[in-house]
Amino acid sequence: MELAFHPDPGAREPVYRQLAGHLQALIEGGHLAPGQQLPPSRALAASLGVSRNTVNGAYSLLADGEWITSHVGRGTFVAARPPAATRCHRVPAGRNRTDARSGQGAGPGPNWDALFAQRAARLDRPRVLDMRASVRFDFRAGQADPSGLPLRALRRCIGRALEEDLPHFANASDARGWGPLREAIAARLVARGILCEPADVLVTSGAQQGLDLVARALLEAGDTVAVERPGYFGAEWVFRRAGAHLLPIPVDGQGLCVDELERQSALRPAKLVYCTPAVQAPTGVTLCASRRATLLRLAETHGIPVVEDDYDGDMRLDEPIVPALKTRDEAGHVITIGTFSKAVFPTLRLGYVVGARPLMQRLTELKLSSDMGTSHLEQAALARWIGSGGLDRHVRTTRRQVGERIDAALDAIAHELPAGTHVRRPAGGHALWVRLPEALEPSALRAEAVAADLAWSPTDAFLPGPEGDRYLMLSVAVLPPGEVREGIARLGQAVRNVQAGARAGASQASQR
Repeated sequence: MELAFHPDPGAREPVYRQLAGHLQALIEGGHLAPGQQLPPSRALAASLGVSRNTVNGAYSLLADGEWITSHVGRGTFVAARPPAATRCHRVPAGRNRTDARSGQGAGPGPNWDALFAQRAARLDRPRVLDMRASVRFDFRAGQADPSGLPLRALRRCIGRALEEDLPHFANASDARGWGPLREAIAARLVARGILCEPADVLVTSGAQQGLDLVARALLEAGDTVAVERPGYFGAEWVFRRAGAHLLPIPVDGQGLCVDELERQSALRPAKLVYCTPAVQAPTGVTLCASRRATLLRLAETHGIPVVEDDYDGDMRLDEPIVPALKTRDEAGHVITIGTFSKAVFPTLRLGYVVGARPLMQRLTELKLSSDMGTSHLEQAALARWIGSGGLDRHVRTTRRQVGERIDAALDAIAHELPAGTHVRRPAGGHALWVRLPEALEPSALRAEAVAADLAWSPTDAFLPGPEGDRYLMLSVAVLPPGEVREGIARLGQAVRNVQAGARAGASQASQR
């Protein structure tokens, strides 16, 4: 290992004491772990540009303070149990040490709050992204069942990518993505009804980056973006960061209410429309054929691009598969964004965008400026997995498993949740959007969930406001059917406890 150190020539302390204080601060802060080996004195002296006597003096001082130990023939190591309070030296303020929590040294630093760009300053992290400790009955969205991952097949594809593809992509510079993967995506999209060339495909670091690139390419501050309500929080997050005005359009059992979109657009024209037509996030409904036709007509009439987030398009539970919206897009208004994380695992940050050539050229330039292109090793492994048919086999297996879990959840909800609870079988995906007969106080329900070892995704990210308190979003991605039933039984008891508490509080208030 190497260590950076800059002695202060104006300090009263000799350099060996400064170095000892610097190393002690690294040990105290956990940056040098107990038992970690330190560089030999000769090597450290050469790398720091100081004499070997200086390093030996620092090591001797630290050894006297029991911060390090030396073993003849083995080397010098951080003590297994460094002292908690004793100090052999105090590091001069503002030098060689940084407060990791604030990012500032001991002296005065930049006023970061004043320096943040306006778009960054108003960007709030959705609460749905905050994960607490693991729980037994975990209904939170955005997860995969580790026991169902095809580890052997993935290991084989990664190994072949390293051995056979690495010489070709090690110096590749195409920001559009690894050519064989773009070819595989274009071929695979035929099943979704999309006929495109590899040149029409841009590989991204997940669907989220695709949304971000589209927003950066098309939106100015103040532009209006029509979004589904309830809808995917990640899209709204991106559009807000771009400074856009969000125009929420309601969703019912047939998907986005396009008639309402048309009416609202007459009052305030939208620059962009965002929707999840295959499996609406979070309700799980599919945009019906007549509304698809109306949406495309509206886009063509007013020249409005439509972002089709093919959310859980691979994970449809019903047959036949409904073709993608872009299938009927003759004029090129539809921008299709997809991801592999929903079908495989969330941290597989590989997605794609398909759209008109002029847009794809601009998105490629923006991606190049953002990250110079997505890592090619993962792309090469995924291309091989798709080409072998492994991804499709995995998707079919996962669909069957998720379908069984969804059915178990629906049966349990019918028996365990209060009368008047409404839920429909989703067209696809891993989650159920459940409407309770009455709004529940969120903090009380969360407290009951903690006691029952339960967790689910907060719904305010998808449906802000008091109306969201009537809904639960329950993902069955990680729980087998038996645990799904037991978890929903506990959930039903938690809901009843909150309802009973609310009635008791109302009764006491009426008696005053």
